[in-house]
Amino acid sequence: MIEILYNLWGIIGIIIIFLILGHYLISVLIYIQQHAVFNHFVKNRPATYPETPDDFWLEQKRLMFKSQYRPLAPYFHWQGKEFHSKYINVDSDGLRRTIKSPKAGAKKVFVFGGAGVWGTFVPDSQTIPSYLQSFLGQDYDVYNSTSGGGHSSTQELNFLLYNLALGNVPDIVIFYEGIVDSYAGTFDPAIPRFPRGVKGQIPEVKIANTNFLSDLYNESNYPSLVRYIFTRFNFNFRDNEIKSNIDKNAQQVVSFYEAHIKQVKALGKEYGFQAFFFWQPNLLSLTKKYSPYEKRLVEGYSDTLIKSQNQVYTYAKEQFSNRESENIYFAGNIYDDVGDPIYFSWDHFCANANIVATKEIYEHIKEQI
Repeated sequence: MIEILYNLWGIIGIIIIFLILGHYLISVLIYIQQHAVFNHFVKNRPATYPETPDDFWLEQKRLMFKSQYRPLAPYFHWQGKEFHSKYINVDSDGLRRTIKSPKAGAKKVFVFGGAGVWGTFVPDSQTIPSYLQSFLGQDYDVYNSTSGGGHSSTQELNFLLYNLALGNVPDIVIFYEGIVDSYAGTFDPAIPRFPRGVKGQIPEVKIANTNFLSDLYNESNYPSLVRYIFTRFNFNFRDNEIKSNIDKNAQQVVSFYEAHIKQVKALGKEYGFQAFFFWQPNLLSLTKKYSPYEKRLVEGYSDTLIKSQNQVYTYAKEQFSNRESENIYFAGNIYDDVGDPIYFSWDHFCANANIVATKEIYEHIKEQI
């Protein structure tokens, strides 16, 4: 009996050792795979105007492989980590630098959004807030108020509430969003108003779990391996469930955003700021005149993802069009006739996209602020 127990403990010990080694081996493989993907992306990226400096991509690579996010539960779920370089600068609050030199007493402008506002894949000078600052001039002080790429409108509202509670009250608030709400609400995790990525997709962000083995598994690199296998071989056990709920979820995403507008306007009335809302374009709305690069992008995405995004676009266009008198603007078609590449991926934009978007925002707000 003692010999059996001895052998059993030996087998368990060997299994534990292999699991630990597997954890670190997966980490190395993830690192190699991510570098290969990023290098392929940079090599094959579309030519854009204005041109992005070559040495910028080295900084972008440093940022991406530096664990970009830190938890800030329970209100924002995560925010960007501090980072400083020639082209990319993030302060201790996770906020991207806006290029500016406002004069004393300038009106304070907060710009909220996901990665499109934060400026993934573009330098500080080519973000929407930086372009908007140059359009508005020194009478305005523009802040890139997106505290981390991938934030939904709910997280942005929470960050606005946080600033108001600190007494950091803006004169003007601009929301330029839609993609993150669409993706999280209809595809992953396919729960409207649920933050994107908190189920293990964002590093260091976890949902409370009292099960020790489950916690241990989620802390390891094995979930990343499972996700890679599912993605690589197109395994998606939730695909039918996602498809069956797309229409219902798409309607609710738009309904929740309507509620978001009312909530922000109520805050504006109480605190004395103006609010403007722009529903942003989405590559998967299938309305743009695609460049060859963008056409290849669309062909690489799943039918379920495309259908989910297209459905939200349809309802958003119906809900938010022709409401300029309410400071609500459907901007989902501003790229449709631009033949040049606008998108790096379906949810990330080139610098020329930011120029077009900023002009759209500026033309709508310039007479009202």
